Amino acid sequence: MNGLFVVTIPASIAPEQLAIKDERHAWTYAALLERAQQYARHLQQVVAVGDTVAILLTNSTQYMAAILGCWASGVIAMPINNRSSQQELDVFLQDAQYVITEQRYRDFSFAVPAFVVGQDQFLSGQYEEREYEVAFYLYTSGSSGTPKKVRIFHEVLSGYILNHQDTIDGTDKGVYLNTVPLFHITGLTAVLNALFAGRTVIMQEGFHAQTWLQTIQQEHVTHTFVVPTMLYDLLQHPQLETCCTSLTHMTYGGAPMPVTLIRQAIERLPHIAFSNAFGLTETTATIAVLAPEDHQLHIGNRAQKERRLASVGRVVEDVIIRIRRGDTICLPNEEGIIEVATSRLNHYAHTLPTEWFVTHDVGYVDEDGYLFITGRSSDVIVRGGENIMPQSIEAVLLQHEAIEQVIVFGVEDARWGQRVAAAIICNDDVCDEALQAYVKGYMASFQVPQQWIRLTEMPLNATGKIDRRRLQQLACQTEE
Repeated sequence: MNGLFVVTIPASIAPEQLAIKDERHAWTYAALLERAQQYARHLQQVVAVGDTVAILLTNSTQYMAAILGCWASGVIAMPINNRSSQQELDVFLQDAQYVITEQRYRDFSFAVPAFVVGQDQFLSGQYEEREYEVAFYLYTSGSSGTPKKVRIFHEVLSGYILNHQDTIDGTDKGVYLNTVPLFHITGLTAVLNALFAGRTVIMQEGFHAQTWLQTIQQEHVTHTFVVPTMLYDLLQHPQLETCCTSLTHMTYGGAPMPVTLIRQAIERLPHIAFSNAFGLTETTATIAVLAPEDHQLHIGNRAQKERRLASVGRVVEDVIIRIRRGDTICLPNEEGIIEVATSRLNHYAHTLPTEWFVTHDVGYVDEDGYLFITGRSSDVIVRGGENIMPQSIEAVLLQHEAIEQVIVFGVEDARWGQRVAAAIICNDDVCDEALQAYVKGYMASFQVPQQWIRLTEMPLNATGKIDRRRLQQLACQTEE
């Protein structure tokens, strides 16, 4: 099944229902489908079935229409990071035959023909719906190295959406606010899910707490997705409670969520159903969910539920996981590398694979089946032969009253191989020595950060995750 069904089915049931809007456009399902077909007619004049069309746009209604147009014309959509450099763009476009972009990127040099939204005219011609098995290519964020291209098939994508969403039925299903880039699997699948469910999608180019809250209030938003840095900014805003009265569901993910942060959100926004969604690009998004009932701390065993807030929940039905350390499969509560088996890793979605995908995440599963992520294997700091997990140090520091945010990471060191460094945002003037003494009260001396970098905000990559490579660069510059 072609992923285009997320619009064709709703358009046949409720064609005049508002589907998607941004600052410039507000389209019904019928109008969105018509615009997608305009893109398809144009693309069928310039590329062949199975070709790849790069999409360099900011979040917008046009972005979604361009993706759907690719699918309608039988070509592969390749959303690319709109923060890319010219050098990175050159690499991405080696895999493309055409690019859809906008005027703000006019300074880039494109190695393939380009269509500029809002400037160029669509080519007319006979439209014939065509299909190709690959829906899109996505590049991983590249926070730990060169971005990797991941291939997502229509059948896998369709199965994921059909398994996780109800179909539009013409009734009011609410409003979804999306600020996550569509070149990120989370943003793309969230919008597709919302469209198929009959939920109006509000597209925002980026996240600013004040604008986000105003949109929630003005558009009566009911559903949204946030990454930890977004939630942190929102919790600093004095109008959070006032603006979020319409909000009923908030899903979070994209990076580890500090327990102190989500606990504060639960306390301040008790009417919201929170969910933690943990997933991978390679698995077409979600593989585990911490459900709303797990966030209801006032019901049942509070201590147990607070402990589970540190987890990403239980795996979803079409996923199997195991924890491996070397050649040994770990028992409950034993830490190791997380491996995943799911039909979403395969071309066809009707059988589970026999091979395991290595996530490079480190964690464990408790006796009740809750998955806890304790770090990335690539984030492990090796100091003098000792393996150090940054997340354990971060958890200690977040208990300090002066610390608002912290990221612990390794920096090259001539003597030790790596030294432990911590980037912190403080709400009080506390000296390095006091923080070191605090950590020593909980952890071995070799785990105590030797270098402290004080920031007013954390550097982020395009998907809203902490940019650890940038922090390492700052640490090296500070030492020079």
